[in-house]
Amino acid sequence: MRFHPLRIARLAKETRVAVIAAGYADGLIRAAKGHSHASFAGVPRPVLIVTMDLIAIDIGEAEAKPGDWVELLGPNVHIDDL
Repeated sequence: MRFHPLRIARLAKETRVAVIAAGYADGLIRAAKGHSHASFAGVPRPVLIVTMDLIAIDIGEAEAKPGDWVELLGPNVHIDDL
């Protein structure tokens, strides 16, 4: 099996992505990729990629800037959703 670092995720459409400085080294479950969500701007957003040091989420049309908060686990994202 070969690993190609640029083929971590394949998206079917043009997508706005936010990159979060947390990953499975920080305790997020690697299997969360593709079926779990994070909460951004009060809306559940799909988790696209989980690596050791980062998470990428689809933010849709939401405006985002560096330093914005993303909820990975809490009142809007439950452990059972991971």
